[in-house]
Amino acid sequence: MQSLYQGSRMIQIMEETEGIVLRSFDVRETSKLAVFYTRDFGVLKGLAKGARKKQKQFGSSLELFSHDYISFYKNRTGEVHLIGKCEQKNFYPGI
Repeated sequence: MQSLYQGSRMIQIMEETEGIVLRSFDVRETSKLAVFYTRDFGVLKGLAKGARKKQKQFGSSLELFSHDYISFYKNRTGEVHLIGKCEQKNFYPGI
């Protein structure tokens, strides 16, 4: 992960990878928590804020066993990262 500093504020740069959705949960009214398996980062947990309302941004990419392109901000202190964008590459419903 790369970080830049603007004044005294740290700005995180978005990471990108491909992954397969292993699980997804509804969180509160508008968000979803998804667990991905990625080649670059291993098991990755990410929070997609607004995923239940913004169909244009996430669509059906957080469905179980979908193969996705994931852009996320890596959390320095915890294991749940913030998903910025998730696009579906393939879908494997029969697994």
